Amino acid sequence: MYLVGKMVQKDKEEKIINNWGWFNSHLYHDFPLVVNTVNHHLQRYVFALTSMEDSCNTALDIGCGSGYGSHILRTAILNVYGIDIDFEAIDYAKKHYPLCNFEQISLKNVLNSNKKFDFVTCFEFIEHLKKDDGFDLLMNIGNIVNKFLFISTPVDAKLGVNPRHLSSWNEKELNDCLSKDFSNVYFFYQDWSSGLISKVYNKGFIVCVATKNKLKQIDRNTKVI
Repeated sequence: MYLVGKMVQKDKEEKIINNWGWFNSHLYHDFPLVVNTVNHHLQRYVFALTSMEDSCNTALDIGCGSGYGSHILRTAILNVYGIDIDFEAIDYAKKHYPLCNFEQISLKNVLNSNKKFDFVTCFEFIEHLKKDDGFDLLMNIGNIVNKFLFISTPVDAKLGVNPRHLSSWNEKELNDCLSKDFSNVYFFYQDWSSGLISKVYNKGFIVCVATKNKLKQIDRNTKVI
């Protein structure tokens, strides 16, 4: 019965990959729960766009992978830039989403540049950095953000279990660092099973929203540290 269940799940995952060409197909080999992963990622980008109250002309998608998230942002923001250090992923993104701008570059180079973006997403990225590098990111990212920053990270990064996760983060650490440059830091939580994002705490993912100006819509629905 367990084997049959695994075969059905694998079949569902393969259909997801085949039907959603924008999804980063190499995740299929690295992460067995592709169906949930697709749902998580989609809902984060949609949540970010629907939280945007001011118009934005430029967006930066940090750790953009194969570019599907950048493509979603492009539906509402004219100039979207995606960065990643994975050459294969960037090559895929350039071929499939020509309306976005993609570059294989390290985040550190971007943080040290004079570029600024109205809208920045950094989903499921910071836990892949060593703690010192993560703090460096949090303390300096405000320099490149004009209006909105969205960060997500697992509540439990499963250090020592997931070899790709090098650090774990909590609300206090995020708030203490981001409050230096952002007027408001808000926290939502994403449920693992449904992918829904709300103010209700759960053990799925932290979704942090940092803004340079107060947002009425977010104030009604979230916990502020």
